[in-house]
Amino acid sequence: GSATFKYMLRDLGLLSSVGTVRQDSGQIARFAAIFPDCAKMASEVEDFGDIEEALGCGFGSFGAGGFFGEKRLTCKEFSIVAKITKATGANGVSGYAGKLGDFFDGSWASFDPSAHTAKAKAKFIVNAEADKEAMFERMLSFTVVGDAMHDAVAAGAAPSPITTQDDGVRLARALAQLADTPRFADAYPRTA
Repeated sequence: GSATFKYMLRDLGLLSSVGTVRQDSGQIARFAAIFPDCAKMASEVEDFGDIEEALGCGFGSFGAGGFFGEKRLTCKEFSIVAKITKATGANGVSGYAGKLGDFFDGSWASFDPSAHTAKAKAKFIVNAEADKEAMFERMLSFTVVGDAMHDAVAAGAAPSPITTQDDGVRLARALAQLADTPRFADAYPRTA
């Protein structure tokens, strides 16, 4: 979830480069607690009470699709395309995006497989070609670690790395390759 993403960004030295973080699911107050020092956008706005809560938690911008009736249409989830994407690199290796979402009961660190698996899997979205079970387990393992880190830091502990150096190096290389592709490089030229 969100805490995992935050601590991965921190581990890679990228958190300070984030302009705005977008709350996509889960509790507005918990998301605000995870990102207290970032500009925040509330995406799950379905009624005026959500706007009031988000304003009270320091959010400065809002996605209002649900508020204006998007979720009442036949196609209930417009953002699903991003969650079922398959990406194939120039080397032929494919990967999949997925959506686990923020934990419906607070922190993924308190996830109890016997009590929560069925509900969590019902919300899980991934490309049909992916190994859904393996992807769920992998994303769940990352998310539990990230939320446990957030909960520990919120209780006064010092943060510790959750991203391995090898993962960080691989991500940095992938981002560098992306930045050097013609379309990206033309749209976002590097500055010295």
